[in-house]
Amino acid sequence: MFTPSATLAGNPTPITYTVNDSDGNTSNEATLTVTYADPEVTPSDSAGTSVSGVPATPIANITEGDTINGQPVQLGTDGNATIAPSGVWPEGILPAGITLAPDTGAVSTGATVQPGVYTIEYELCDLLTPANCETATIMITVTGEVTPNDDAGTSVAGIPATPIADITDGDTINGQAVQLGTGGNATIAESGTWPAGIWPAGITLDPATGAVSTDATVQAGTYEMEYELCDLSTPANCQVAMVTIVVEPNELPVAQNDSSAPNQPLGQPVTVETVGNDSDSESKLDPTSVKMIDPSGESVTTLVVAGEGTWVVNPTTGAITFTPEAGFVGDPTDISYTVSDLSGNKSNVATVSIDYEEPAAITGVVWIDTNQDGVIDADEERKAGWTLKIKDADGNVVATTVTDAQGNYSITGLIPAEYTVEFYDAEGTLISTQRTNGVLVAGQSINIPLPLAPVIVANPDLDDNSILLSKSVNKQQISVGDQLYYTIRAENLTEEEIVFDINDNLPKGFKLASTNVKLTHAGADGTFGTDDDTYPTTRVTGTDPVRFKSITLGQSEKAQIGYLVRVGTAAPQGSSVNTAQAFAVGSLTDIASNIATASVETVADTVTGQATLIGKVFHDRDGDGYQDPAYTTGIAVKSDYFGWNGLNLGDLNARVSVLDNPAKHRKVVRMPRSRKNDFKVTTEQGTMITVDRNGHVTESHVGDKAKSLTAQDIRVTTRLIDGVPTPTSVVAMRQPAQVMSVIEITITNYGIQEEGLPGVRLATVKGLVIETDEHGRYNIPDVDGGTRGMGQNFIIKVDSATLPQGARFTTENPRVLRLTGAALERINFGVKLEQRLEQVAQARLNASFFDRGRASIKASNRVALNNIARNIKQYGQGHIIIGMSGQTDLTPQARLVLAKQRAHSIQAYLLERLGHQLMTGVRVEVSSQ
Repeated sequence: MFTPSATLAGNPTPITYTVNDSDGNTSNEATLTVTYADPEVTPSDSAGTSVSGVPATPIANITEGDTINGQPVQLGTDGNATIAPSGVWPEGILPAGITLAPDTGAVSTGATVQPGVYTIEYELCDLLTPANCETATIMITVTGEVTPNDDAGTSVAGIPATPIADITDGDTINGQAVQLGTGGNATIAESGTWPAGIWPAGITLDPATGAVSTDATVQAGTYEMEYELCDLSTPANCQVAMVTIVVEPNELPVAQNDSSAPNQPLGQPVTVETVGNDSDSESKLDPTSVKMIDPSGESVTTLVVAGEGTWVVNPTTGAITFTPEAGFVGDPTDISYTVSDLSGNKSNVATVSIDYEEPAAITGVVWIDTNQDGVIDADEERKAGWTLKIKDADGNVVATTVTDAQGNYSITGLIPAEYTVEFYDAEGTLISTQRTNGVLVAGQSINIPLPLAPVIVANPDLDDNSILLSKSVNKQQISVGDQLYYTIRAENLTEEEIVFDINDNLPKGFKLASTNVKLTHAGADGTFGTDDDTYPTTRVTGTDPVRFKSITLGQSEKAQIGYLVRVGTAAPQGSSVNTAQAFAVGSLTDIASNIATASVETVADTVTGQATLIGKVFHDRDGDGYQDPAYTTGIAVKSDYFGWNGLNLGDLNARVSVLDNPAKHRKVVRMPRSRKNDFKVTTEQGTMITVDRNGHVTESHVGDKAKSLTAQDIRVTTRLIDGVPTPTSVVAMRQPAQVMSVIEITITNYGIQEEGLPGVRLATVKGLVIETDEHGRYNIPDVDGGTRGMGQNFIIKVDSATLPQGARFTTENPRVLRLTGAALERINFGVKLEQRLEQVAQARLNASFFDRGRASIKASNRVALNNIARNIKQYGQGHIIIGMSGQTDLTPQARLVLAKQRAHSIQAYLLERLGHQLMTGVRVEVSSQ
């Protein structure tokens, strides 16, 4: 039997023994071995938590709950078990910063341990049998410090909005700014209503961006919700923060009554801007929502008012235009309209009124002026039933009336203009034509009476030699537009007093300038221009022929008629013959005189009778055959800060060549940084650029830009800086004029004008050679337009040898144009230059290029300089460097002065050959090398 001592560790040492039989014989030696069973080692898994960045002991003793052969584990000198040594154990398994103390079983984490879950194994061994060990697991959870902040935002009821762009703005995880999404360090709630049933319907949280949005269904009020911010590495490590959303009531837009400026021209369309004085508390008026209200109460964009005209709403600007019906002269009935905001909230009803100028009127009396004193006497006959036609300057009849029983007439409601009044007797014969002698003004009423000379019944039959007629004219040569004065002289060859008419057949295209003709009787001395001359009146009727009626001549008496004639565009070139003949009163067959004639020569006028041709040869960069302007007008920036009606920035010029720095053609504005930084840039030509709050840019085109009728190239850049914001007209958005965080918006026009090409030669089929000027322009005056009404073809061609190498035409060459009469015509030639023309012609000119000690160019080097000019013309750009080397006999300062003088000489020489346009792309610099 073996009894172990208290200090025995393991199995006792084996012993040998012998045994004797009954006879006393001793056996051989044998070995006795005692083997104890190993103690039962029972470890348990352990777990603990600490915070990253803070040294801690998440597990005080990993052996707590462990046993050795059923007995609780005790570590240390008097214990019954051992664990790993302090430090990294086993080698390479424990993460850096996590340590295990073997004498206490404590697990510690240092400040460098990053957030995460760390799983490590350790061995528990029986102290007495060190090889008797078992493994257990340690799980250490290191969490980050989650620090969310409360957030608040504001939106307007009925308008979808994002009152909070990112609720994690300002939140931190373990002291670091929160970043959501892939590669981030945190998570928040799922998109939509979260937690379930807590967030109100219509308010959503986007977990990818942290944006809180409200849709149009959210009613006005204050909403408070909670959200959880969780550490991505330890998802259970979360903190709660508050979100407060204030949804303000959506106030209705306010529309103001609108009216045109007073005294608008009668008969012309009038446009009234409606939304300019309307307002909306959110500055979100929608001009496209303007609607008129018809008599039935329906909202319409076109409204026809019978007897007045048509009202139309501009679908883009909301302006309303009234177009009167023909003949309507007066102020139209006011119409009503409404305008809505971007949420569809409709304004109150406002009115639009238009004030036209007062119409003019013409009145008068037609009577027989027996004593020809111009005064209506009581016994003088008034003419009833006469018809008056009022014609405008184009000969259109605008009004007709008939004299009443007293010979009175009145035409009212006339648009202020110049008119002609034609008087027709009761049988429809044109008796007289009179003018208003100038433009009638608004509200003016003029009196045009028609006193008729009494009809004297003369001899019913006249011989064809009763009167001797002669005719003269004051000019021998005239052109279209000229006036000339005809004189007809009549002499009574009979022994009796006679009354007759004179028919005057004017040449084609000639027209009586005025019915106020001058009739002169020579008097008893038979000589004109003496004191006994008399000046009775005569009636003038008709236009072709013109008839001078009821002229009375006594025995052997002489009279003459002087009148002014205007030459119209229908007058043919060549001899124009005017004929006149006297007839018995009212007769076209009873001839009373010879035929008198007067001739003038109608010739082409160098201004009005011949055409002028103008045109350009231009660099057609887009190859569409049209010279597209690149300038920009009506630039507007639209945003919450500047208002969605836009901040008008005016116009912006374009570059004249690729060497022109785009930075010289830009506009810069600044708006305060906010959670919603999106904005839009628009131009009158149709460029529309939208930048969202994340800086993403989208561009679209309408109008001229969509039709490729403009070369503007608008580009928008932004940067976040500290500065003073640009003032805004939106009262609610105004900020103090002080430095703050702003978004600087730079709008640059990179467009290049499709410039003219200088020095290009053109030729006509008749041998005329022309060269374009510095702007690529040419003109050909005094071009024969051919036979009036028919015209003739004009052919012109560009000499392609004078174009830069590789150029190709985008229009026809040659070009044919039909010229008719005196007109200003245009023929442009489009030329697309090769892309390589964007290269720069470069040259370095040293002292040897110039006369020694002088700024003048050596005569032998001018050919080389001409080649340089030709290359600049080809490439469109040039860079010439004037060197200062050589001239060692001069001081450095003197060499610099001389080099600058030489640079001026080169500039002057090139300017003479290239012109101002091309010289804008040439740089001449002085180099010290």
